Amino acid sequence: MKTVINIFLALGIALLSSVSAVAATTNPTTSKNNLREQVVSLIGKRIPVKANGTINAQISFMVNDKNEIVIIDVTSENTELSTYIKNKLNYQKVNITKEYQKEIYELPIKVNKA
Repeated sequence: MKTVINIFLALGIALLSSVSAVAATTNPTTSKNNLREQVVSLIGKRIPVKANGTINAQISFMVNDKNEIVIIDVTSENTELSTYIKNKLNYQKVNITKEYQKEIYELPIKVNKA
């Protein structure tokens, strides 16, 4: 009988500790959305690129230990847009927690003709 009580007690403690650990973690979706919003605001609403329609770009970047964006690659058919995004974002500071540093992010960008 004591063994059964000890097993239930151990399971209860394990369950409570795992619930508190899950509750303490931040929501990764919220933090990644926050990072996306910061990147979009750094790029700006007016992009000085000539376009005959919609231009798509794929930005690959990471955030270093100093909370700076480090551009890995910008893939786009429009080289002017690629250069603009690299110059605008590279080594700009963002506000993000350490757990999201040194992780590679992919961000699709769509630029419409104004």
